[in-house]
Amino acid sequence: GQGNLVLIVMEEDDRVTGFINGWIYPDRTTGALTAGEEYWYVDPEARGEGILLASAFIGEARKRGCKLLTFATSIDSYAERLEKFYGHIGMKPIATIYMKEL
Repeated sequence: GQGNLVLIVMEEDDRVTGFINGWIYPDRTTGALTAGEEYWYVDPEARGEGILLASAFIGEARKRGCKLLTFATSIDSYAERLEKFYGHIGMKPIATIYMKEL
């Protein structure tokens, strides 16, 4: 089988210019099969090409039968830009997570 990992790598001239990885799992609330992005990166010189990674991730999620898609961002990680980008691809915010160092 394919397992639960999704890993998509973007290359140009034999050089990695970006990647996205995530997991396929049942949503803890609905049980719906979900593709959740865990990490992704786009080289500064390839910015603007992130849509290709997101599209490939979404396509793989559909191919594997997922009904939900989740992407996350931390507050200090281009949050405003990513919020706009996620909206552009049809996503909406659903939660805020709070953390405290112990």
